[in-house]
Amino acid sequence: MSTQAQSEPTHPKEEGETATAPGGSDPGRARVLLFAGICLSALFAALAYAWFDSSRLQSANEAHRSETSASSGELQALSVQPHVLFLQSDGDTYRRTAVTSLDAGGDVLLTDLECQRIAFNKDRGLCVGTGPFSGAAIVDSNFKALAEFSISGIASRARISPDGRYGSMTVFVQGHSYAEAGFSTRTAIVDMATGKFVMENLEELTVLRDGKKFEAIDFNFWGVTFQADSNRFYATLGSGGKTYLLEGNIQSREARVLRENVECPSLSPDGTRLVFKKRVSGGLLDVKWQLFVLDLATMTERPISEARNVDDQAEWLDNSHVLYYLRDEGPPATIRPDVWVASVDEDVAPSRMWERAFSPSVVR
Repeated sequence: MSTQAQSEPTHPKEEGETATAPGGSDPGRARVLLFAGICLSALFAALAYAWFDSSRLQSANEAHRSETSASSGELQALSVQPHVLFLQSDGDTYRRTAVTSLDAGGDVLLTDLECQRIAFNKDRGLCVGTGPFSGAAIVDSNFKALAEFSISGIASRARISPDGRYGSMTVFVQGHSYAEAGFSTRTAIVDMATGKFVMENLEELTVLRDGKKFEAIDFNFWGVTFQADSNRFYATLGSGGKTYLLEGNIQSREARVLRENVECPSLSPDGTRLVFKKRVSGGLLDVKWQLFVLDLATMTERPISEARNVDDQAEWLDNSHVLYYLRDEGPPATIRPDVWVASVDEDVAPSRMWERAFSPSVVR
């Protein structure tokens, strides 16, 4: 008759008793403590890096604030010829308006005006984001405020019509990126002469698609660019996870859908083409946009020579080239914005025009 080894009987643990390994140690607790220690170490490292990066940016910004602004005479001498304005920045919310010639390598003249987005035309400009999260102003050629707006939100886009009559500004009311789900924008059109709203929100527009009224509770408008008569404009409409190119009319308060998958259009100086950013890949957490050019006569589109991810409303340098910003790629990569130029006709590599530059605005 065979016999089998019998295991020791098990007994329920007394209340409050815990199982322990030989020697009195608790492997489960040790693992939890080890994991907690790793998490705390990672948190401390992240906080230390954030503090270091914040301190570095603060020191840099203090140094930039101490830089002397150009005299009114220097600015006026430059402004009588075609020139470009941009916001000088290291990548944070301190952005100081600068003026330079259209040629790379020219002297960069600083002003006292701080904005989050800038647009200029003739003798007036639109400064959106007079504070990091609010405010806008119409400014004169001396960069002094003529009219102020109490609009709240993170500045996103700014444009002025070719004749200087109207200005447009877009802010994020909720969210801070067009790649985010659930973002909300407000886009207003203002009279640059009177300093009053023409439309406080493009949601006032009646939108038509295929001749029928198109409406939804999640409408968002952004990226206005004006046609030569100022009354008509192009803009982006976002709804239901899609984007649409609109052609709008200020007087009639109507707009019609032209096509899908168009964001941040920018009309060429001769009025024949639009450059826009088109979503080419990625989901909500990994979006890539590429710049395309649209021929308005044939409504055909094609990519331009810039193949990198551009999340910006391009600005036309002339009828063949556009300006836009990209983050410094390094190495090592930083958050510093730089303005690049690309051809819309030739297959040539884009080139960097200005470092520490953002929101370019060409004045012809």
